[in-house]
Amino acid sequence: MKSTYLPLAIASGIFASLASVFSKLASNPITVERYLESLVTKEITRILMVACVVICNAIMWGTFTLALNKSPRSIQVTILNTCSNMITTGVSGWILFQEVITVKWVVGVSMIVVGSLVLSTRDEVSVDVKKQE
Repeated sequence: MKSTYLPLAIASGIFASLASVFSKLASNPITVERYLESLVTKEITRILMVACVVICNAIMWGTFTLALNKSPRSIQVTILNTCSNMITTGVSGWILFQEVITVKWVVGVSMIVVGSLVLSTRDEVSVDVKKQE
């Protein structure tokens, strides 16, 4: 069986992260002022960033809903969405906002991802056991 929900679930997490990035760009005057000089351009940029937040959220909910419809279990979609969101958020913060990714952050995210995978696998095993009974 082809897992068509996998790319949709990952895309939904990425678009959720992008919505946060655009929100930070729109709401942080220092970030906007760093790149733009004109007041008119700043306001137009903020409006465009808010529009990007809305668009990214709409795409995120659309892909998340499609993934839920195509997946045999909703936990798989939720886990993929959350993990791709966290990783994308960390990388985009590091690239765009010069945020520091510490060893503690990497270990924490890794533990969350591994724990999520264990829960997902455990769910699959318990479903298989129930089917055999």
